[in-house]
Amino acid sequence: MEETTDPIKLLDLPGQVLDKVVEVLTKAGIELPALILQLFLLALVLLVLSITMRPLLPDWRNAKLLPLLGAGGLGLIAIGILFGIASQTALPDRLIGRVAGQELTGARVDLLDLRHEAVSTGGAVDTDTGEFVAFYSPAWNGRARTLRISSPSCKPREQAIAPGRLARGSESTWEFPCEKP
Repeated sequence: MEETTDPIKLLDLPGQVLDKVVEVLTKAGIELPALILQLFLLALVLLVLSITMRPLLPDWRNAKLLPLLGAGGLGLIAIGILFGIASQTALPDRLIGRVAGQELTGARVDLLDLRHEAVSTGGAVDTDTGEFVAFYSPAWNGRARTLRISSPSCKPREQAIAPGRLARGSESTWEFPCEKP
């Protein structure tokens, strides 16, 4: 997880924790869609929050500081998870861009999730302009993390996708120098 000083970026911390949980679950052979996992973690945090809050509610003004801080922290985690779900559903359901390279015959673009599994459809690259449109479901699969460009005559190339490159209306150019297999 990356260290941050921006208060808004603190809301991304539960998302980073979720990414680590997904990695651990994947290594254990458990693969769940991102939305299901987020909803499960949200329910778990809310359950723990309700158990933590129960003894505090009758007389919360006289409660000890540590349980109040714990309940506040759990509340912030729940808000962060909700923020993550909302930010994923606000992402567009497609990535529009252009591939710049010499060998675009039969080239295609795939969007990969955190587990490096293809989550997109479409993705055929126009051989003249290099333009492509790849469709996916960010609410269900989570944010696309990697773009893989492949061509029959070239070695596939994977590039990380910064969150800003997925924003609505943004079109990116992706370099594809053809390396022969």
